[in-house]
Amino acid sequence: MSLQALLDDPCIAEQLAASPNRCCLLGYIGEEFGLWAASPGFRQAIGFCFGPDLIIQRYGQTLLHSLEEAVHHHRNWSAHVCVNQTWHRLDLIPQHTQAAFSKAAGHKATAFGLLHETPCASFHNNTENTNHNPDIAPTTNPEKNSEQNNTSGKSDGNIHVLSGLLDTLTDAFIAINEEGVIVHLNNKATELIALRSEVALGKKLMAVAPMLRNTALYKHVSTGELTSHRKAHQELCFEWQDTQNQRWYQVRALPQRHLISIFFTDISTIKSNEHHMQHQATHDVLTGLPNRLSLCQTLNEIVHNQQIQNLTLGVLFIDLDGFKSVNDTLGHDYGDMLLIEVSKRLQSVVRKTDLVARLAGDEFVIVIPYSNSQDHAQHVGRKVVETIGNTPFELAGKTVYVGASVGVSVFPNDANDVETLLKHADLAMYQAKHAGKNTVRAFAAHMSNNHQNKLDMEHQLHEALRKQSLELHYQPRFSSNGGICAVEALVRMRNDHGELIQPMAFVPIAEETGLIVRMGEQVLRQACAWLINTNAQLATPIAVSVNVSGIQLLNGQLPQVVASVLKETGLEAELLELELTETVLMQNHELIINSLHQLHTMGVRLSIDDFGTGYSSLAMLHKLPVQSIKLDRQFVKELPHQEDSVIISRTVLAMAKALGLGVVAEGVETEAQRDFLIDNGVLELQGFGLARPMPGDIVLQFMLSQHLPTELQDILNGQVKQADQSV
Repeated sequence: MSLQALLDDPCIAEQLAASPNRCCLLGYIGEEFGLWAASPGFRQAIGFCFGPDLIIQRYGQTLLHSLEEAVHHHRNWSAHVCVNQTWHRLDLIPQHTQAAFSKAAGHKATAFGLLHETPCASFHNNTENTNHNPDIAPTTNPEKNSEQNNTSGKSDGNIHVLSGLLDTLTDAFIAINEEGVIVHLNNKATELIALRSEVALGKKLMAVAPMLRNTALYKHVSTGELTSHRKAHQELCFEWQDTQNQRWYQVRALPQRHLISIFFTDISTIKSNEHHMQHQATHDVLTGLPNRLSLCQTLNEIVHNQQIQNLTLGVLFIDLDGFKSVNDTLGHDYGDMLLIEVSKRLQSVVRKTDLVARLAGDEFVIVIPYSNSQDHAQHVGRKVVETIGNTPFELAGKTVYVGASVGVSVFPNDANDVETLLKHADLAMYQAKHAGKNTVRAFAAHMSNNHQNKLDMEHQLHEALRKQSLELHYQPRFSSNGGICAVEALVRMRNDHGELIQPMAFVPIAEETGLIVRMGEQVLRQACAWLINTNAQLATPIAVSVNVSGIQLLNGQLPQVVASVLKETGLEAELLELELTETVLMQNHELIINSLHQLHTMGVRLSIDDFGTGYSSLAMLHKLPVQSIKLDRQFVKELPHQEDSVIISRTVLAMAKALGLGVVAEGVETEAQRDFLIDNGVLELQGFGLARPMPGDIVLQFMLSQHLPTELQDILNGQVKQADQSV
């Protein structure tokens, strides 16, 4: 039967049209519950419209749910309501007609019901004369007041319904009079206060529910504030936790003419979700430890606690030593397992009052509040180093060793605010790294100064790279017959006052910040361009050697950069030598080996710098496509008088000869050193005793002077020496 057919049914149409009462037709189509038709009296009284909004506006949300439930289960239903101080009786008569509506959507219409409304003015008097009658209870319309197109005007929202309706509510409901005595309550309320209705009725609310005495409701009930404002309908609303039952409620107390209706809505699920979201926002997902946000909140609370005096706050900044290699070799799954186990060990060395947090990656922080000794924080730091570094971690069949570098700062001695306190602990941690790792360092004032100097240097380096204002000085390299065969390009930078800054001051910062890649490319391009111009003025061309950082090699782009620079400048590959640090080469990294072979294939010469200070092996040297090694200056400075230096130097030279490698001795200062090295087979020498690093134009004059008559050489060498001293 279609909806239209149902509305056209003679019985229903006759009942709607002829009824002296106001009637309407209620029911479901699909999942939508609403009002579908109405008698003329109903239409005239309320202004006819469809949907549940009308029911809510006229009778309230509570009645809507109750009506919907009755229609859905085909039950008779009745209630008394008071709208605008006029009482009415509502009756629902189910119509057992099953009709297939909206067939295209596959929905089924449930049985419809006829809702009758009849006036019953005497009901109000009956309810007022009944003291705490359990059969009658008040409720309210929670929706806003709305205009009605009838003679009844506005609904005041004060609706009294039978207790049977209230028992269908999911909220606990209690009605009290102006003296705070319980006059009505539903089944949910009896569960809340753990008393039967016949026991609770007639007793004061605060006597049977003492747990409510610590809430805002107690003040309003005991002082009569709610009832004094009942005409203005000022309700009280707050959240309350029933600690005995571990439940959260939203409590709404609504003043009426002679009663206060109190609804307890269970919001435990909402609170649980809020707690879960709050925990996610303030805790690390992997380890479950507090995160940076939670850490800073806790530190702020402690730092601003004015009641704590003569006590210190210790902050330990912890960074794992060797964590990156675990990730690189075993994978991130093992890295995550390691972080979880580290978090457990850190928690094992602190008190329950201390806080362990994870910032990011392998960085952790321990907060030690309310300590009466500055040494206590360092003591905990040493325990951290021991528990992390002394015992290996067993991770899914793998044994992993890592260490911990710990920096310590103390409030208020080292800082008065959270940000500075963490920064100083971080600075101290880096000092522990530089001190050899797996150790503890406490913050000292000079660390902050060093940090600021480092930031200033980094800024100057950025500016120099942006402006391409780096300078190159060139130190000549001499063959055993006294001629200049090559120069080494050495980078220089000037400060804001035009003073030269030595490489040892800014190159480590460039490597730490990754700027070494850009700097290395600029140095390479500038050195190659300079050599093209210089060789054009020399009778015999020379080569140039350029230092390469391990970071440039690990970047994987060095062969492409070199090829691009050679093509751009037009320099022959055989005239370019790259000096590589021994420590990086000994890593035997596949990417490094591939890059070296690519460079060798181009024709670029490769040399191992500072040879003998790393971990070289004959087998490794045999695999590397290098052409020469540089004997480190620490082996040269004691020649020829120190026996150990003589033995080491001769051993290195013999090994190089056996491998077919050339040897460049650096740090040559005296004629005795020069003669010893040449006599023992060194083919090239470099050092301050032969020539110091000079700017490009000065070193060109120096090289040109080597081919002039003696008297002119003396004059020009004097000019070169004077210019050299000026820089």
